[in-house]
Amino acid sequence: MTNATQSTAIDLKEYLEYTYPRLSNSEITSITNVLRNEWDYAPSFIEIEEKVRETATLADIQLYNEDEGYIHDSEGC
Repeated sequence: MTNATQSTAIDLKEYLEYTYPRLSNSEITSITNVLRNEWDYAPSFIEIEEKVRETATLADIQLYNEDEGYIHDSEGC
């Protein structure tokens, strides 16, 4: 999360492992590789989540959240 006076580093791999515990290591690697190449600044949590979902959809990766259950369904599959 970033604002004018504060910046907190986010470990994207750790974030994905915690938020989506059912993702495989290869799915996590796929998402992190795409997103690391897109950002040259510190994104907010909202930006991270939006990009994670967008990247997962494009890569046909199903995202799961323990509390919410199934939260991603690729369209057209």
